[in-house]
Amino acid sequence: MAKATRLTVRMTGRGASVRILVDGRKMPPGQGALPAYMEGTKTRWQHPVYGNRGNWAKQRPHPYFYKVVRPLGRRARSAVTTLLEDVTKRIS
Repeated sequence: MAKATRLTVRMTGRGASVRILVDGRKMPPGQGALPAYMEGTKTRWQHPVYGNRGNWAKQRPHPYFYKVVRPLGRRARSAVTTLLEDVTKRIS
């Protein structure tokens, strides 16, 4: 998943944003939905046990991304706001 993770920055008008996302299209074949299953945003996650299609196991999600990022949100938002205010002052 690390190789499929990307950062996008958009600086147009009111839609300015910074996004961190895992691009399922950059995952290995057949694993595009794995990030959503791991995080728990997709709920139905099952797989055959050792390739045996007659025996399926249900897998529980193992969320980690939101748990790590959410507490940093307020501080990151404040830092971005401060930076934007500084850039605005320099332009003016």
